[in-house]
Amino acid sequence: MSAGSLVVVGTGIRGIGQLTYEAAGWIEQADHVAYCLSDPVTEVWIQEHSRSSEDLQVFYGNDKPRRETYAQMVDALVKPVRGGLTVCGVFYGHPGVFAYPGHEAIRVLRAEGVPAMMMPGVSALDSLFADLGVDPATMGCQEVEATDLLVRNRTLLTESHVVIWQVGCVGDLGFRFDGIDNSRNRPMLVEYLEKFYPPEHQVTHYHAAHYPVCGPLIHTVALRDLRDEPLDSASTLYVPPVVAPGYDDDMAERLGMAGNRPQSVQLTGTGVPDHYLPTRYPNALATYLAQLASDPSLLSEYLRDPQTMVTQVPDLADDERAALLSGESGSIWMAMKDTTTVEPTDTPSGAPEGRGETTLP
Repeated sequence: MSAGSLVVVGTGIRGIGQLTYEAAGWIEQADHVAYCLSDPVTEVWIQEHSRSSEDLQVFYGNDKPRRETYAQMVDALVKPVRGGLTVCGVFYGHPGVFAYPGHEAIRVLRAEGVPAMMMPGVSALDSLFADLGVDPATMGCQEVEATDLLVRNRTLLTESHVVIWQVGCVGDLGFRFDGIDNSRNRPMLVEYLEKFYPPEHQVTHYHAAHYPVCGPLIHTVALRDLRDEPLDSASTLYVPPVVAPGYDDDMAERLGMAGNRPQSVQLTGTGVPDHYLPTRYPNALATYLAQLASDPSLLSEYLRDPQTMVTQVPDLADDERAALLSGESGSIWMAMKDTTTVEPTDTPSGAPEGRGETTLP
């Protein structure tokens, strides 16, 4: 019997509201779905929209080492694929962020020559950026896991945004259904942070919202008071910069940025800029690409025989077919734009560049 394939997807954090079209498509069309979720809304949706499903949370156990649980989850993902099934592994948030089983199952199957891949999802970090108004482009951003921070004696970048994962289970490698008591180890985390930040530095205890009717938990306290903060396994800690980053004038000059230090911007107008290319509407190529993004079966057919498939798409112009068959992002982007307003020699801005090979399970 030939092996099947594996696709690992993420459901985001807030119910099914952050489930992507492509993730939903794989869940609906897979022979079997194995999921590990944090909310019943998404679990019920999967049970309603999948052909067959199982809950990977059954492998957890009170005081059971998480590594043992994860090994069983990997086995549950890999075995049905070896049996010839198309399997969709589903994890809340981003399936590759603090989610070992998906990565390991993909590594195991690829080593056996079996098709396996991962689709991204909205993580708690993405939610934190949105809820706290943090942009990693300003100051940079450092991410660390709480236990790893301590046992590896890592240095924190105090001029950057710092996000510390799993602060509620620092030093605890097990699991309990009724939650983790971290009162013993939490003071050690605070003690370590105080090597880098003053005790009065304001830090934020954060939980992303899990349902559309709930808001996020955003509780800002002085670092010293974090010892008494009720943290749990879903807690993330945000630590803002305590010092301003330096600015290398010599490097700025070498880069051609002399005199361009960050400053306020003066608005100069709201007219349509030269070389702006609006997207055509209606747009047959855009509509077809949207269908490919949300329908794994259609996408697989297209990748097997693109020449035949493009002839079956109604209303596609010759230049759109040529762009699609080129597999080049820039050409596809350009084919969906209205170019009647610019000279043929104009070079558009905003078009993605490059071509990458696409393979599906």
